[in-house]
Amino acid sequence: MAKEKALATQIKEANATIKELKDKLSNCESVKKMYQDKAEKAELEIDSVHCALDAMFVPRMVKTGYSEKSMTIASRLFAWQAGARIEPTSKREVE
Repeated sequence: MAKEKALATQIKEANATIKELKDKLSNCESVKKMYQDKAEKAELEIDSVHCALDAMFVPRMVKTGYSEKSMTIASRLFAWQAGARIEPTSKREVE
């Protein structure tokens, strides 16, 4: 039979494992925050381009049959280059 380790040794090993796991968790949280910040920055950039295209009255949605689909930035830019515009109304404000 294997001899069981002394209680003090088990406690030291458990504390070392806890410290190691806390360090890993801290690292994971900082990496997660970094990726979240990058994603937020990218989304802000995408939203700003969509707002610019909205200000130029380029359609954001396209009808396909009975449904509507959102256009990507690339498709909206292509539509703008091709001359697609929506008619501005007097009630429309640029946000």
